[in-house]
Amino acid sequence: MSKYKTGYLKAFARAILVLILTVLASILAGILVADLLDYLSRNTNSFLWPSLFQFLSNYRVLVVTCICILAVVIFSNWIFAPVFNSFASLVSDNLQVSEEEGLKPPKLPKAFKEVEATLKDINKELRLWKYAVREAEQRKDDLVVSLAHDIRTPLTSILGYMELIHDNPELPEETRQKYAGIALRKANRMLSLVEELFEVTRFKIGRIELERTNISAEMLILQLTEELMPLLRRKNIEISVDNQGVFDIFVDPDKMARALDNILVNAANYTPEGEKIMVTLDKYADRSRIRIANTGMDIPQEKLDRFFEKFYRADEARQSGTGGSGLGLAIAKNIIEAHGGSITVSNANKITTFTIIC
Repeated sequence: MSKYKTGYLKAFARAILVLILTVLASILAGILVADLLDYLSRNTNSFLWPSLFQFLSNYRVLVVTCICILAVVIFSNWIFAPVFNSFASLVSDNLQVSEEEGLKPPKLPKAFKEVEATLKDINKELRLWKYAVREAEQRKDDLVVSLAHDIRTPLTSILGYMELIHDNPELPEETRQKYAGIALRKANRMLSLVEELFEVTRFKIGRIELERTNISAEMLILQLTEELMPLLRRKNIEISVDNQGVFDIFVDPDKMARALDNILVNAANYTPEGEKIMVTLDKYADRSRIRIANTGMDIPQEKLDRFFEKFYRADEARQSGTGGSGLGLAIAKNIIEAHGGSITVSNANKITTFTIIC
């Protein structure tokens, strides 16, 4: 016999016991009350006691019924405790946690369908939470691996060149200066990487102060484009700016310049030689929209979804050295979101487009 049926039987038995005891107590009380009223009737001249005795005699069934109902209400917690306990036990027995399946919702009787639906919703939330925790753990591991890779590469070069200088005191001064210069550049690269990591972490936890002002969006883009000109000329990349009605944007000029520069540098690094970068400014609802598109390659959606993760870069970028630290887009995203804006990336027909709403 299932636990909830046992609970119902126990509750029914307790209710019967309460009713029997109540009826017996009522009969006993009725005898005592009848004797008392008879005594009062004989020893007083009041008409109240005979009338009350007559009323109780005529409606004794109703009186006993009311007393039984009152008794059931008073002892309801004790009567229905087996039902609640069996239900709780049933839920407890069925809520099984496993590494693979997570929380398994119980199979409850029809009377508890709403409760079962609620438990299923809770199970779904727990599954999502468990998945999010697992994803966060995986991303943390990926971050550690990426950070170790990006720091180890310049560090290995620094140690190599310093050992050459140390182990070969007869090296010509010109060669020593060359090796020392390479080691210095690699050390500066490591310092820049660490500073960027601190910066993106600070932005992520909200420790960023904005000094907003109205600036020309087109002038900001043109200024950043001018600063990128050496890289663009080296790769023979053409860049165009099409303003379709965006004038001023209310932002922190320095920080927004940093965000847009990171996106433009990313676009330039991954645009093949002789191709184009297109910047379009227009209105989206009551906000400004900046779209930066570059021709390149088809990118799967699973890679697009990770574009703004810290240290995320394609493997070919790591091997070729064309990619940056993998922090630029993460920093850009945090800056834009700190302004109350948003940034997304899409890819179609070998064109990658970053869309900034601010």
